[in-house]
Amino acid sequence: KRTDRTQYQPSRGPCNICVAILILMETPNIPPERLGLAGGMFFTSAEIGGVLGPFSFGLLSDLSSGFVVPLSSISLISLGLILVLRHLRKSQT
Repeated sequence: KRTDRTQYQPSRGPCNICVAILILMETPNIPPERLGLAGGMFFTSAEIGGVLGPFSFGLLSDLSSGFVVPLSSISLISLGLILVLRHLRKSQT
């Protein structure tokens, strides 16, 4: 039996960006004349996260001499974002 890692994996990277832009374009609250502005804001936040994420992970792992602190911080940030999304969903209904 072959057990290499060439199996199907979910899409990552640029494919997710395309899907995110398409979702942004289909959002009813964004008028067509503001799509360029919305796309620019999306890419700005994505690039800030793309730079600060690995940098802060490395800094926290160096300062704490391990991976417990950076992984815990990512978990707490993710939990916070989930709570914000739940609040936004409740306010829309």
